[in-house]
Order: sequence, then structure tokens, then C-alpha cells
Amino acid sequence: MAKKKRSKKSGSPVANSSRRPDKGPWSDLEQTFFAAAPPDEAGPVAEAERFDDLDPIVPPRQQLPPGVQRLLDGLTRLVAAVTAPRLDLRTVTIAIASLVLLIGLSAAVFASHH
Repeated sequence: MAKKKRSKKSGSPVANSSRRPDKGPWSDLEQTFFAAAPPDEAGPVAEAERFDDLDPIVPPRQQLPPGVQRLLDGLTRLVAAVTAPRLDLRTVTIAIASLVLLIGLSAAVFASHH
């Protein structure tokens, strides 16, 4: 079987964008769209955006007398200890028992339907 010869002329609209035999002239919308396209050659690279203004401005820490510093450290530890969530053994046991009960009930309902 002989190979078909391809013509060297390309009739695609992409290859020859100045004419469109099937659609007529370009509409205003199409002209505006192609005019807004970026240039084929890349311009200079813009500087990367910086977000320095989003960083909190922390003033330098002043030197406090040792007694005041210990007091502040103790207060910080006290606040952290008071606000930390507590998990006691009773709460953990109730949570596990509830989970086991839920799984058992789900298995019973599933078994009764099938």
C-alpha cells in the first residue's frame, strides 16, 4: 500500500491566524481576547512578593531583675497547668465503654438487616 503524500500547506486556523475562511472576519470579542493575551516573549521577572508586614513585630525583651523573671516564669507555668486539659482514668474508661457499646449495637442492627 502506497503512502499518502501530505501537502506542505497547512490550512489550520492556528497556522494561519490572519484568515478564517469558514467563519469570516474576527469579531470584536475575539479581537479583544487576543489583544489581552500576554506577549510571546517573556519580559523581565518581577520581584517575588514579600509578606514582611504580616510577621508580628516583637519588641526586644528587656532585662528584668532575676526575682521578677522567676515570678513571671512561675506565673507562666501556673497558667499553662491550669488551662491544660485533664484526662482522668474515669473519663477514658467511659469513652472506651461507649465506643464498644456503639460498635456492638451497630453490629446487631447490621446483622438483623442481612
